[in-house]
Amino acid sequence: MTSPTTARSIGNKNNLKKFLTNNTIHVIILNVIKRNHLKKGKVLTMTNREFFEAIVNGTINDEIKAHAHEAIEKLDARNARRANTPSKTAIANAPIIEAIKAILTTEPQTAGMVAEKVEISVQKASALLRQIVANGDAFVTEVKVPKKGKQKGYYLG
Repeated sequence: MTSPTTARSIGNKNNLKKFLTNNTIHVIILNVIKRNHLKKGKVLTMTNREFFEAIVNGTINDEIKAHAHEAIEKLDARNARRANTPSKTAIANAPIIEAIKAILTTEPQTAGMVAEKVEISVQKASALLRQIVANGDAFVTEVKVPKKGKQKGYYLG
């Protein structure tokens, strides 16, 4: 008979019956391979660890290339989903950006002036104004401020 460890490694009752009738090591090996590698219809897939070890050893074959292409496709799909989904911060900043756009005129205003009108910090106003300029909705110029020197002034074009 088999030991409990061998029986557990074989798997279900049908596989155990095959082992007891055939009593060959091949049945055990085939069942272990099936259980570990036949997931979701894929045959003998490579783990990332095996992939990286093969690269370190310098053995690059068709299986390694296929695994690399599959990993790249997964990365591309994940990045595409991420790019299309706005972050929590972007969602929270959207109404503030609209309020800033409503305040801007053709006269240049500093980030401090905008922050005071929208009731946010100067740092946040400056960051959001830079985003608005990057989107092409506003323009920036230098403005002379008494007793402070030159600052950036934001305006609509």
